[in-house]
Amino acid sequence: MVIRHLSSTLRGRALRIVGAGAAAGVAVLSLAGCGNSPRESIQASSQKTGPTSVSALSTDSSTTLQYTGGLQTITVPNGVGYADLEMAGGSGGNDNANDGWNRLLGSARGRGAIIGGTLKVKAGDVLTIAVAGQGGNPNGNKSNGLGGWSIAPFQGGDGGHSKGLTSGDGGGGGGASVIQLNGRVMAVAAGGGGEGGPTAAGDNYNGGGSGGFYWGYDGNQFTKSADNVGGPGGGAHNPLNDKTGASSTGAYLNGGGGGGGGGWLAGRGGYTSGVMGSGGGGGAASMSQLTDDWSTIGDTDGHQGNGYVKVTWEPTDGATASYTFVKTGTVDQLLEVNGAATYDGARVDTWEKQGGIVGDNQVWAFQRNAIDGAAGTLMNRATGKCLEVNGTDGTIDQWPCTTQENTMWTMVPNGDGGTALQVTFSIPFGPWQPGTYYLSTTRDTTENGDRLTLATSKSARTSWGQQAAL
Repeated sequence: MVIRHLSSTLRGRALRIVGAGAAAGVAVLSLAGCGNSPRESIQASSQKTGPTSVSALSTDSSTTLQYTGGLQTITVPNGVGYADLEMAGGSGGNDNANDGWNRLLGSARGRGAIIGGTLKVKAGDVLTIAVAGQGGNPNGNKSNGLGGWSIAPFQGGDGGHSKGLTSGDGGGGGGASVIQLNGRVMAVAAGGGGEGGPTAAGDNYNGGGSGGFYWGYDGNQFTKSADNVGGPGGGAHNPLNDKTGASSTGAYLNGGGGGGGGGWLAGRGGYTSGVMGSGGGGGAASMSQLTDDWSTIGDTDGHQGNGYVKVTWEPTDGATASYTFVKTGTVDQLLEVNGAATYDGARVDTWEKQGGIVGDNQVWAFQRNAIDGAAGTLMNRATGKCLEVNGTDGTIDQWPCTTQENTMWTMVPNGDGGTALQVTFSIPFGPWQPGTYYLSTTRDTTENGDRLTLATSKSARTSWGQQAAL
């Protein structure tokens, strides 16, 4: 995956955009003035009950909330100062029989956006979370796909109805996942557009657009007929979209338009009036007021299915929390100081648990830097020294803890459910020039004693399973 970074300042916050491709994805934006938005405090839709309380998370722990069709709430426990968030919108609905073929042609249902970042919180704050539902699949010409669930006004749009006896209805747009802090909307991960309905001949080249951030991606229409075009994605250029897919007004061969995705700015439903197949629904735009924002862009990285929201607590400024970091894709290859050596410059590598037991040299205490607010040191429990990038030769080792940049690590979502350990330099350290890097293994498979390095982009090699340690 190609990674790119753009920097800006919005409401005094750093903006970071990460991504690859252009078919399905997200970017992240703090919207100035949204504190006065009528969407700041929203209610559940009338046909849903809620909210339901999620079991309280202990400090330092993590949970992933799945779709339930209702609101879920979490109360921030004592000792927590930050919530690290990863969230995805629902994908659009599609005609399952044709999805594989349409995917080869670059169409099919749009994918949900994936966004993340850090939210500053305090004990007693309440997170109210709507995990998006995916858009409904149509049943031929018997029923259209309904829009995916979320709280109003972030639901997906319904698919349109076909006109003939053998053409198909459109798929519903995906709903958006929404996080509120004490009743105020802080982040919205947009849904993807629904697939347009097939013609009477059973062909359908009309994909839904995927959720984005600055804008949702447009739905597409393979034949490029002026009568049957994909709905435009939501964005500032198109802020008042009708999410409902158009019903056929043309010949009996035509299908129903796909529903637009739900989001901060909804995607428009697909158009349909000719005989060449209906347009897919447009993807929606997202919104974030999180700090340390990140995002994933690319057709392979957008989310399919119902949405999700992952919440990981981090301690208050200056407080410590202990973790282990197991290499993603392994059973027990943990980040460690080799042999629990206590000397300066001792090698940091990966090693399996001994007899199934985590050693003290595999436990790291994270102490957030009160000045930076996101980065902090990782001190090894056995040695009392910190994970660092050696300033002379650039190797990954341990050294007495400082506040220098080469010892300041930020735990950010890797984009695959794992955690990336990020370090940023404003001056060179050894061979590493100024820039942002991620702690990485040197190969895809990990064995005892494998050395570590830095990578300029996130990948499977930079993914770690972050777990709270007692």
